[in-house]
Amino acid sequence: MSHKDSRFAHKSGVLAIAIVLALAGLAPWMAYGQDRAAQSSESVVSGTVEVGNRWRWLSGNEDLYRSTVNLGRGPKLNSFLMNFQSSETSKPALFDRATFSGGGWGGEPAGTLRFSGVKSDRYEFQVNYRHFDYFSSIPSFANPTDARSGNTQSTFDVSRQLFDARLTFWPTRAVSPYVGFDYDRTNGPARTNFVQDANEYSVATNVDNSTAAVRGGIGLQFSRWSGGFEIGRSTFRDDQSIDVRGTNLGNRATLFLGQRLQLEALSQAYKISGRDIFSRTFMMARPWQQLTVHGQFLYSRPTSESIYVDQGSGTFVLQNTLETFTGEQTFSRAQARNPHPSGSAGAELQLGDRLRIVETISTDRFSVNGNGDTNQSFTLSSRTVKQTYDELLKADFTRQRLNVTFDLTSFSSIHAGHTYLTASATSPGSDLAAPETRELHRNSADLGVMFRIRNRLRLNLDVEDERGNATFFRTDLRRFQRLSARGRYQVMEALQVGASASVWNNKNDAADTHFDERSREESVDVNYAPQSGKWFSVFASYTRGTFRSDLPFIVPQNFQTDRSIYSDRGHTGSLWVNINPLPRLQVQVGGDAFVSTPASEGTTQARPTRFYNPRSRLALNVIRDASFVTEWKWHEYSNRSFARENYRAHLLMTGVEYRW
Repeated sequence: MSHKDSRFAHKSGVLAIAIVLALAGLAPWMAYGQDRAAQSSESVVSGTVEVGNRWRWLSGNEDLYRSTVNLGRGPKLNSFLMNFQSSETSKPALFDRATFSGGGWGGEPAGTLRFSGVKSDRYEFQVNYRHFDYFSSIPSFANPTDARSGNTQSTFDVSRQLFDARLTFWPTRAVSPYVGFDYDRTNGPARTNFVQDANEYSVATNVDNSTAAVRGGIGLQFSRWSGGFEIGRSTFRDDQSIDVRGTNLGNRATLFLGQRLQLEALSQAYKISGRDIFSRTFMMARPWQQLTVHGQFLYSRPTSESIYVDQGSGTFVLQNTLETFTGEQTFSRAQARNPHPSGSAGAELQLGDRLRIVETISTDRFSVNGNGDTNQSFTLSSRTVKQTYDELLKADFTRQRLNVTFDLTSFSSIHAGHTYLTASATSPGSDLAAPETRELHRNSADLGVMFRIRNRLRLNLDVEDERGNATFFRTDLRRFQRLSARGRYQVMEALQVGASASVWNNKNDAADTHFDERSREESVDVNYAPQSGKWFSVFASYTRGTFRSDLPFIVPQNFQTDRSIYSDRGHTGSLWVNINPLPRLQVQVGGDAFVSTPASEGTTQARPTRFYNPRSRLALNVIRDASFVTEWKWHEYSNRSFARENYRAHLLMTGVEYRW
């Protein structure tokens, strides 16, 4: 799996720091066009910036570290915030006031930039940019059979960028039009499987998809009601390609009918393009003081077209005829249409000071009508596979919810609710299941009680029971019960103790499923802060949880039924100590720990893991407007079943926070 060049991360951190510092100096003139006399007589710029450098010492599996933590090294722009406010002596140009903020730059897995500016009551302009780096290479998830050798079949190292902008005219008036633009792109290298009969081949590929949307609407704001409407259009594309050469033996470690199956060359590409037109109407009104009503309706009509092409060579087999061949070609084209209306409406009624009734109803209807054709031919074989299909997937959901809250006394209240769901779905079927239409009806009831005694003791008890006649998916809720209790007690002014416990069970006993699932969790925490934490404070917590699921599945090799049993017992602990020995010195020491073990015998799947994360932070206010900050972290991960995934990482960050 390729790794992004750390030198680029270092350069990006230096560049981000330089840009922000330059903007801090230039922004007053850019935003307001004020003269130097006004600048010196009355400051209109304030803000804070924190820059630093991180050192990292890593041992063990770097892929697992990047899949779970992924904090880089080098110069960092941790955070910045700049506020610009016009004064009586300044001469506003574009904005009367503006805010520019962000953080997480310099090779970090997530970074943000935000800008918001207002020009009197004429317009408001907002811009947001975010980036996320996703890395995943976990052998024990992607290929447990081969994980101990360090190999994995499914990985990706992608970057996602999200951008949105919105311009609102007359934001403080009753009628305020607006326009907006959204853009989302994900790209980067990955690994995927090329699947042939009796074998699978892990090959390098790429991820490259994007979505762009433009929207416009009008917001309405009056004394007794508000609302508006919005229309827009979006486009979507997804392009991936594979071009590999060289012998690839795939996952099969044995011969098939005396032959070694292998892939020698593969060219593969698919292109998906889509369009969508969407609209939204919404409203909220208060006819009188005790009643509030609201509603909205949404409609979208996305369509998509896809083309798939591949050409592979090697030694392959057709299992249904046991014919061997040395090459194959596939061409597939498909279209899909997905009209999707949905809406909701509700009302809230306040009867006196004690009784509140909330009623909501929502509906969601969608259908996917797809058609296409596939042609597949094989070298040294007379067989040609042609498929033409025209299929429909349709689903309708209607949900009604009634919730009542009643204050029994000044220190206790009760709430009760009921939810009714009716739904139907039509499935086109598959190789293992025939097409069918299924109706679903589900009732859910919940009840809760709250006690509060002189702001010293607070207790909550909630119970929920849900029953349905059918399910759409094998892991759906069917016979579900949940019980939870929470409490917090103020022992003294400086000491608080909290505790909670929850249990839930789900049993899907349909004839073709028999899925059982249960979970238990108990936790306790203590918070000690004498004199409101002026000199020091301590927070400690412990949580114990168990989870078990039992799901039957069909073994692809022989189509026999087997059981997948997952069991886990987890212990999580946290301890934090904050110390302020001097007015200008703050010290924080603590960390988190997690340990999991199989919770029962007979478990076929479990992940006995340990994760330790002690941390410490020191902040020293050197002068009035500047502080020195240093932070140390230790990340340790171990998996007893897959020792190749273990790692340890020491991270040291030093930086300076400056305020003006």
